[in-house]
Amino acid sequence: MAKLDDLIADLHESRADDPDRQFNAAIALGTISDASSRARIVTELIKALGGKHQALTRAHAAEALGAFADAQAIPALIASLNDPYQLVRSYAARALGKMRDREIAKAIEPLVHQLETDRFFGARAEAAEALGNVAKLCEDMGYGDAKLLEKARATVERDDLAKLKTSDERFQRMLNEMDASIERLKKRSHYLSGEEKLALAHAEDKVRARKGPMV
Repeated sequence: MAKLDDLIADLHESRADDPDRQFNAAIALGTISDASSRARIVTELIKALGGKHQALTRAHAAEALGAFADAQAIPALIASLNDPYQLVRSYAARALGKMRDREIAKAIEPLVHQLETDRFFGARAEAAEALGNVAKLCEDMGYGDAKLLEKARATVERDDLAKLKTSDERFQRMLNEMDASIERLKKRSHYLSGEEKLALAHAEDKVRARKGPMV
């Protein structure tokens, strides 16, 4: 118990000579498996999500709360989706995706908003995964209403399509760059050996084959 008391004290103490103490305490508290201490730890970690704590402390407190998957933390984690620090928003979304209580239906709208508006890609990615997990849980367990679940599904699908489009565009740019390189080499083909010309023709065929269905 003394160790737990020390960790909780460290979690809430800000010292200029030991700035890592706070977030290290949050990490350590997230690893404690003693069931009799869980309620107290969760309460203290929720307090650590407050603005008076260091950004890294808030982030690791959110991560630890995800490990505990305690429904008591859901409102505080939802609030943390608006934290000014991007890692806190990311970890809060990830933690919400691990919850298994009916109260998690309240996180659908905030996660949709985060996925659609967060300026940090990592936070949007975590929100997309969490939203998928939450929507599936709510469908399986009958939590939330149909319109809310449909909105969650549509948002995740839209995000997947956007990612696929971005991936395709990057792939197309890569193929175009390869094509341009081949054209430059062809203009200098009189410097190439017969074997090198054959390899160049083979590379051109492969690029053309990959570009064909995409244009």
